[in-house]
Amino acid sequence: MHPFIHLLLWALTIIFITTSIFANWTNHARDAEPMSPAVYVTYFVLSRIAWPLGIAWIIFSCYKGLAPVVNNILSWRGFTFFAHISYTTYLIHPMIIVYYIFSQQNLFHATTITLIYLFFGHLIVSLIFGFITHVVFERTFAVLFRLILPKRQSCMNKKE
Repeated sequence: MHPFIHLLLWALTIIFITTSIFANWTNHARDAEPMSPAVYVTYFVLSRIAWPLGIAWIIFSCYKGLAPVVNNILSWRGFTFFAHISYTTYLIHPMIIVYYIFSQQNLFHATTITLIYLFFGHLIVSLIFGFITHVVFERTFAVLFRLILPKRQSCMNKKE
């Protein structure tokens, strides 16, 4: 791939991802003039397309070896713990939040520190329950499947 195209695609990726995250930021700032409905709709439509395009370029460039630094960062072994429990945590966290909301007997005053405390509390409890669920269900069934099902042979290893 030509270096200019490679650089252009990385620049577009950075623009796409940052605008998907931060373009709506000024709409919610204090004393800010809200976006017009046309700009708001345009942002929401294009950000739903721009984010996956940016992520797709990152994946493609890492797969093809065009971004070894990014690939090394994303392949860091420290991420494997969260990679293993991310799906179960994703499934568990709404139940934890709903349980917390329905267990409230009084309303609370939502200050910044209260919301930060709730966020980290929900995060830690969700990660703990996600890990437990991962170990009890996913790991157990993965081991069972490995014991029950025969190993697959790749096309290269098959003898004719």
